[in-house]
Amino acid sequence: HSKNSRSRWRWSKRTSCYSDKINTLKKKSSNVDEDNLQQVSEHLIQKITNQVANYLKESKEFDKELKSIRNIFQLDSNGQ
Repeated sequence: HSKNSRSRWRWSKRTSCYSDKINTLKKKSSNVDEDNLQQVSEHLIQKITNQVANYLKESKEFDKELKSIRNIFQLDSNGQ
């Protein structure tokens, strides 16, 4: 996969997850503000991404840690 196709894949997967979750929340409550949910989601994703990046940057066993993260997030070896 090219870098752009991976980005599109991640974006479409993330968008799909948001849509599914927002639809579930709407069924449970009519007071769902999609914009606020989107902002909170993006903020949490950024925080987690930064934590993972900092952890990897400081790791003495980068390859081993990266493999673990790929397993945890169910990413294949192509970076998806």
